[in-house]
Amino acid sequence: MLNDALATAALPAYMEKVPAEPRGPEIPFGPVVEVGDDATPYERLVAWTGRDPRWSRVAV
Repeated sequence: MLNDALATAALPAYMEKVPAEPRGPEIPFGPVVEVGDDATPYERLVAWTGRDPRWSRVAV
């Protein structure tokens, strides 16, 4: 189970250490993904790292 308190605590550190821009070869994260106001703490954290929190792997 994901711990929202942990994600809430981690997000400011990520935002400080991993800038929103510029992100290039020296920063191994994609552009920040926009999330809605109703995003969970983990969705916000994932989005800041350049991953889409709505993505899911579907086994076929």
